[in-house]
Amino acid sequence: MVNNWTSDDRKYDKYLIEEKDVYQEEINAPSILKLIGDIAGKRVLDAGCGNGIFTIKLKELNAEVIGVDASEYLIKSAQKHFHGINFFVHDLNNKLPFEDSSFDVIVSKMVIEILSDIKFAVKEFYRVLKPKGKLIISNLHPAYFLFWHLKRRFGVKNSDRYLYVENYFENVRSEVTIAGGKVKSFPFHRPLQYYLNFLADLGFRIEKIDEPKLTENFVKNHTKYADRIDVPITLNMKLIKD
Repeated sequence: MVNNWTSDDRKYDKYLIEEKDVYQEEINAPSILKLIGDIAGKRVLDAGCGNGIFTIKLKELNAEVIGVDASEYLIKSAQKHFHGINFFVHDLNNKLPFEDSSFDVIVSKMVIEILSDIKFAVKEFYRVLKPKGKLIISNLHPAYFLFWHLKRRFGVKNSDRYLYVENYFENVRSEVTIAGGKVKSFPFHRPLQYYLNFLADLGFRIEKIDEPKLTENFVKNHTKYADRIDVPITLNMKLIKD
């Protein structure tokens, strides 16, 4: 993905294809798709599409979809596994290669959190969205970082996730091991007010927010999530370009 967000895109790609990220597949993706709603016939940009696992879900909703990502390896994987979608390499730290007002919907799933300059990227989203266009952002929830920090502070074992986050109000890059311990990721923790204020300043109106909750059945099937059943892992926002 963008901004060198993992230490090994090859291992991350293999993990998603062969083992699957169960939280993303069973909890987060349904939440995002519900926010997106009917996109049949709409032009949609998957900004930070990775290996295309979520992008294909957008195409299955009968949308015209384009997927971009900074990782050449993940884009090649997307092109190999998912046909009928225009995938190409692009770093969201650079200007999008599209004209103004050229998309009905932009989806940014688990991407904004890894960019050092999110304001530039979101300004570009605003530029290429049509008036009243929809921006769907899915991010690690600021409270999720805080959850792990508080576990460390009070001496709970096995809480070595999202390192370097020691203050909710900080804007700081963290570090976490993902993909079954095979890959490191480097997301930023930022307080909720940071996201909401700059989105409003750019001219986006928040239409709906979802903090998808783990279900009892999910935790029963994936017991490693048991300590997180009452914690919001992701923050999903549906924004309108006014």
